[in-house]
Amino acid sequence: MHFVDRHPGLTVGELLTILKVTKQGVSRVLRTLVDDGMIEIQPGPYDRREKRLSTTPMGHDLARFVARLQTARIESALESLPPGSRQVVADFLAGLVDDEERPAVLKRIAGGC
Repeated sequence: MHFVDRHPGLTVGELLTILKVTKQGVSRVLRTLVDDGMIEIQPGPYDRREKRLSTTPMGHDLARFVARLQTARIESALESLPPGSRQVVADFLAGLVDDEERPAVLKRIAGGC
């Protein structure tokens, strides 16, 4: 939900790359989100076989609600740390990403994702 909400029109292939899962691994969850009215699928503008994803208004509201909860929890945890710790935490989390993927992930984060 997070990535689809932040990047309307994201293709299923792009989502699979971000999540590092197979199509089979995401198909059931994606189908449930579509059936529940959280995500909608549209054909690509040039290739009708391409599936473009976006959140519905209800899906958008849910994604933002969850993001606010997570942000509040993270902010609360960071408040108790000494000055400069935010950067240490950010560096640590970036270090969890594979070396070859790190630049793209950091670029995506800087872009508001």
